Amino acid sequence: MSNKTVLFLVSSNKHTGPGAVALNHALVLREAGWRALFVSQPGNSLQRAAEAAGVWAESGLALPTRSGFWRCLPDFFRLKSFLAEKKVAAIFSYRAHDHLLALLAGTVPIARFVHNARDFCGGETLGGKLHRKLLASSATRQIFLPDPAEVAPLRAWVPNPAISFAPGGVDTARFAPGESDLALRQELGFGAADVVAGIVSRIKPGRGHELFLRAFAAAKNSVPELKALIVGDGLKKDRAALLELASSLGVGGEVKVFAPEDRFKNALSVIDVGLLFHPGTAGNARAALELMAFGCPLIVSDRGVLAQLGGETEAAGIVLPVGADADQNAGSFGDVLARLALDPEERLARGLAGRKLVEGKFSAQVLTRLLTGVLENLV
Repeated sequence: MSNKTVLFLVSSNKHTGPGAVALNHALVLREAGWRALFVSQPGNSLQRAAEAAGVWAESGLALPTRSGFWRCLPDFFRLKSFLAEKKVAAIFSYRAHDHLLALLAGTVPIARFVHNARDFCGGETLGGKLHRKLLASSATRQIFLPDPAEVAPLRAWVPNPAISFAPGGVDTARFAPGESDLALRQELGFGAADVVAGIVSRIKPGRGHELFLRAFAAAKNSVPELKALIVGDGLKKDRAALLELASSLGVGGEVKVFAPEDRFKNALSVIDVGLLFHPGTAGNARAALELMAFGCPLIVSDRGVLAQLGGETEAAGIVLPVGADADQNAGSFGDVLARLALDPEERLARGLAGRKLVEGKFSAQVLTRLLTGVLENLV
């Protein structure tokens, strides 16, 4: 227990990706007895979620990430005053912008959670060099990566010994097995007997949505009651391209696209089988962990957290390789999807195994031990 104040600073306004990770950390440490203050870009779902949880702190910070230096300058003075006023003992930072701001505004020790080390491991771009200088600074006392495979490459580029793996955490009380959101299922046009295959990811090229639709179309041939749900936001043109592909595959009327905003948990509860092909912004595919916490069986590619856990996931999810042949990929994932859609007992067994895996390795209790250890070293 501690009465010291910790600031969770994240330059985001979305309750996904780094924003979701930061808010989860704040709630975990508040429960452990620390005074948690959460500051993000104002507006949108992330602020509303932090306010509802009781950790939002009015700071006056704008935290713009796509602006020139002069627009960021007021934040420097605001943050410096905020740190002194609130007697902040440590800062948890989640993006390069807020990391730089924290370094400039004071001498408070910083723990940085890096979501994608590939952006600045190697390469001589200005952004890569800036990232490495931030991570090598003396005030940056701890650096954490959610992907264990990225720890060694980052150490080779950044002369900071305090680099280690930190598993993603899941609120297993919030994401818990239970009834599907029947109102949302009805809103989306899904019947009580339908089996919903879902993908959860920002809608943009390279996230696996095309493979998801092709696998769904292949499985639909043998499972008439199968439906598809794409959960995520994205550009209008990318959403339109997915719906056009679904139509060309003959399943246009069976596919729904849902931007969840404040109903993310509700959307996940609708999914009966999850398919994920991208390791996620945070490297650990929070969506995969949250779906498993719900007791949802998964079919995933051989990248990301489930592939890294190897044999531990065999009972919870099915890991398949993604090769160069698009038709072969769609066929192999479609065959497994059809099998699970037709076998409720296997879905239940794999869902229970996934829930058990999350409770053992990714629960709030596991994360609490890690984060309290970090803070004891920082302050």
